[in-house]
Amino acid sequence: TGTNVNIGEQDMTTSAWDYHTNDGSMIGDNDWTLATRTTTSSTDSDGFAMYNIADTSTSTSGQLGWQHAGILLTSTECPDNTSITLTTEVLKTSLTKPVQFMAFDLDIGFQYQGWVELQSSGNIINQTPGTATQITGTPTVVDKTTTWEVTFTVARGTANMFVHVMPALRNTDGGAYAKNVTGDCTVSPFRIKGSAPVTTTTTTTVNERVQEKHITPTQTTMVDGATLGTVSSNDVAFCIVMGQSNAAGTNGSSPSTASISNVYTMTAGNYNFSSYVNNNSNVFKSAGSGNSNPLTEITREWQVRKDANPLTTPDLYIINIAKGGTGFAWDINNNSNWDPFRRKNNAVFYDMPVAGTVTDNASLFYTAQKAIREALSQFAKEGKRAFHIGTVWNQWENDVGSTGAVDRYPANLTLIRKMVDEELGIQDADFYPWRPIANFNSYATHGAQMKRTFDNFAANQNNVYLINTETFSNYTGVSPNFGVFLGDNLHYSTATQAFAAKFVLDNGYFAVDGAGNSIRRAKEVTMKVSDLQGISQMQPDGQVTTVGISDTQTTTAVDLNSV
Repeated sequence: TGTNVNIGEQDMTTSAWDYHTNDGSMIGDNDWTLATRTTTSSTDSDGFAMYNIADTSTSTSGQLGWQHAGILLTSTECPDNTSITLTTEVLKTSLTKPVQFMAFDLDIGFQYQGWVELQSSGNIINQTPGTATQITGTPTVVDKTTTWEVTFTVARGTANMFVHVMPALRNTDGGAYAKNVTGDCTVSPFRIKGSAPVTTTTTTTVNERVQEKHITPTQTTMVDGATLGTVSSNDVAFCIVMGQSNAAGTNGSSPSTASISNVYTMTAGNYNFSSYVNNNSNVFKSAGSGNSNPLTEITREWQVRKDANPLTTPDLYIINIAKGGTGFAWDINNNSNWDPFRRKNNAVFYDMPVAGTVTDNASLFYTAQKAIREALSQFAKEGKRAFHIGTVWNQWENDVGSTGAVDRYPANLTLIRKMVDEELGIQDADFYPWRPIANFNSYATHGAQMKRTFDNFAANQNNVYLINTETFSNYTGVSPNFGVFLGDNLHYSTATQAFAAKFVLDNGYFAVDGAGNSIRRAKEVTMKVSDLQGISQMQPDGQVTTVGISDTQTTTAVDLNSV
């Protein structure tokens, strides 16, 4: 079909590193010396092991002095007459002299190679001669905490191609093929990121459990049958937003209240839904109100789509439980509201939520649990058929400051999702965590480990879709802002939040297949019978009331009958 298929991030360590012909020659009869490649203790920013490329040759004459290691690209890695983009990282401390990356077709001649050079300053020089076609476009360099990330595109014809890494193989005279010192460099294995064109005549089922989830979902639950049809008047969709400051509050770029007529949010300080109001539409309202967030942009985007297709798009209800500066890390700060055990500095501290006003001292974990129960109870009492479109999780910054907190994070993240699944009564309900990216100050120390935590979480669980800002069009790759943050390099811009909202909706409720047919992911949630049952009591004045199990609130017999 010739369509582009996302192949995620593929470690190419096994793609014939140190490949060479039987007689040791690399191009024709020119003697090229193969460098050894040994594992080091270093890891790159994505957690991949790095390797030492040793340059031990004492020869200073032309290609006799070239020491290198690399991979052989065949049609397996890159189909004929197509291109792939390769990424590698170079450890800054090993960059005492330039490193070159070279691509050349097998045995066609030294003069037809394409190559680029990374200098110790991080500058990159594209040295591809006009007669070479192997390296296309403009190579890029991203300044990571301890490494330079180099990305370049390789075009492969019908011949097999070598792509090699070589420690500085020239003098400082502008490019002579001679050297006067030995040395080495530390690099990570070549990886493929992005998409590569493939040609196929068969139908292929893409495994949903891949690291990059930017694919059309295959598991579907329809709101109204097999075709896109009119939703019933009692059908509603709802989503859950949880986390810290990047998930909390609203800001001045929010849509006006008058323009939002079909989105409802939980009112600040209690568990009741009300019409969207551009003012702290969040159960917790004390922190993070100055930044954009998922609630704001999901609200805006849903209303646009509701206005465009009112008969096929139900009203949306948003449960937003978020508060700035919060997390699980009870051992390093006083803001461990998300800790399932309610600890504050290793002691039971945070209150269990109760009916009525939400207090800042309440546990966020159990407030979120209660909010979900209250929402489902309201839907049931009002006779609404509710469909969960996804849960957005945007939190990690408060836990990245210590090894212990980072090590505990995978278990805590699992507990958060398990709690949501149990309250919804859905196994593997759609879950959208934001992938960590900020890397300045204290975040740099454990940032790579935190990224691996989220990557592994997405890879090893069903229906987890990472919100990866590196795929957004405003991402520049330039640290520390990366093009996606506000001036503080920590809180996401309105544009970034808007891209995330579109990803959640396009991947879920508004997903379509290649033919444009709706394959909406929206699972119906049925209120638990135990949460609706209560104890009926006859009062002295003859009034019958019911004490609900979920929150001890009393309701009249009329309310009970309506349920």
